[in-house]
Amino acid sequence: MDTKNYTVTEALKFARHDFLNELQLILLYIDLDNKEEARNAILAATGRLRSMAMLERLRMPSVEKWLNTFDWVHTEFSKQITCDIVAADRVADDREVANYLEQVIRSLAAVLDPMDDYELVIHVTATDSEWRIQLVLDETVAAICPDISTKLNVAITETADHGQWTFTISGR
Repeated sequence: MDTKNYTVTEALKFARHDFLNELQLILLYIDLDNKEEARNAILAATGRLRSMAMLERLRMPSVEKWLNTFDWVHTEFSKQITCDIVAADRVADDREVANYLEQVIRSLAAVLDPMDDYELVIHVTATDSEWRIQLVLDETVAAICPDISTKLNVAITETADHGQWTFTISGR
């Protein structure tokens, strides 16, 4: 993977920074006597943390690391992640999958307007027999997304409809 290989200390530093930012936002809502926004911020933060913790069940450590450090490496995207994962052994070479996902994101970032904010929704699902990672962006991305071929033993689909572009990689 071409991304920075974070040490444990660096990863903890970034995670602490992110956590403190979320706490400061919640404190701001409380100071403004906006209990509903504070509650929503707490629920959103705990939901994100649950999803990130659930990635361990995927049993693809390189993909898990790529998803956990995504926000620190790809600041041009605002990432949301959802996970529904059943723990099972996977056949795919997870390092190759993580490298391929990185290549897809880097290719996208290279053609996007750096002044715009792009919300990337990532859905990770896995049963005991298969896994799937979907990347969802605004449909305008489909027109400029470069074709990225792969020789991995995985299924790749790409669709653009209903105002969004969906890229899916799946395997066993």
